[in-house]
Amino acid sequence: MKSNLYYILVLVVALAVVGVFFEDISEFAGYTDSEFRNDLNKINEVNNKYQVDLFSFPETVEEGSQLMSDLKALQFDQEPSKLLLDLRKKLAESDILLKEGWKYGKGSTTKYGFGCRKGLPRLRNATFNRNMSSTIGYEAVTIMHELIDNYPKEAELAGVTKKQALFFNASFFQEQQDALGDRRLVERACVKKEENN
Repeated sequence: MKSNLYYILVLVVALAVVGVFFEDISEFAGYTDSEFRNDLNKINEVNNKYQVDLFSFPETVEEGSQLMSDLKALQFDQEPSKLLLDLRKKLAESDILLKEGWKYGKGSTTKYGFGCRKGLPRLRNATFNRNMSSTIGYEAVTIMHELIDNYPKEAELAGVTKKQALFFNASFFQEQQDALGDRRLVERACVKKEENN
């Protein structure tokens, strides 16, 4: 009977030591769930100032630039918070470039026709911005996957899902393909026309 009591006492002490050890590891890692929630709230406060959320954007380039400025002022120590902030910055930057790429309206694409004299510089500018928007957007999708894979609990708290990553990836792909197609068409037509004159 005494030996069973001894083993139970040893087991209880061992479990207590293991529990303290794991608690110390989480503190050593410097991460707590409440810290991520606080950091998420700070990002959401910035978003709320512009009446947007993590995946929506202000209506104008000027407001988007102000949003970027406010996001750049935030700094976090925890890796999941840093990833989320980087994701938000990349998405906002991508949106600004997309808006810049469409600032000429129908003149930002070849779908409605174009003229070489005025259209070439305008389309070069527009397609460059649209392509850069997609490139930065792909970086955001990579961050989304990193957050989901390495910090699934935090990704869920922030509302970052694989479905959203897939949607954004498809959107960026389509925009990039359209921009590259417009650029190729206008370069072939206008540069060849200039060479013949």
